[in-house]
Amino acid sequence: MKHLIILLFSTILFGACIGHGYQKDKEYSNSIHHNHRGKKEEVAKHIEILKATKNSFQPGVVGVAGTTYSFDLYTKAEGITFGKVWLSATKTFATNAVDVETKLRPKTTLNRKISFNITDPNNNKAVGEKLPIQFYGEAVIQYFINGQAKYLIVKEIKELERKIYD
Repeated sequence: MKHLIILLFSTILFGACIGHGYQKDKEYSNSIHHNHRGKKEEVAKHIEILKATKNSFQPGVVGVAGTTYSFDLYTKAEGITFGKVWLSATKTFATNAVDVETKLRPKTTLNRKISFNITDPNNNKAVGEKLPIQFYGEAVIQYFINGQAKYLIVKEIKELERKIYD
């Protein structure tokens, strides 16, 4: 009986510690990250997420099924260039950001609305470059400003109605 009480108490204590640590990591990871030298850095002060959506599609008789992701962003600084987008810790896609007004690559990124789409055919499980930060969310957008990599965490991507093509 004594062993059972000790086991029960240890389990409750251990579970509480794990739960508390998870919540701390969740709050921590969305505001700062550690670079490869272990220094803390601010995350995404230069960009605001206006809209993030995902839309599953399914073909008719022939073709591939998958998901299209769409991101609308508002840039607040000059000289921003976009790198990769991670949809998991190792699933990466290149970006081709365009100015919403001109539908061309932006000549300036100061106070501009930028948009890009990513198509993931067959909801691919392909492995890419490992994400250099920890995060809790659905995606991470890498961008560069003054030669330094920064990361914008997308906590939630709104799912749209599935498209079926005939």
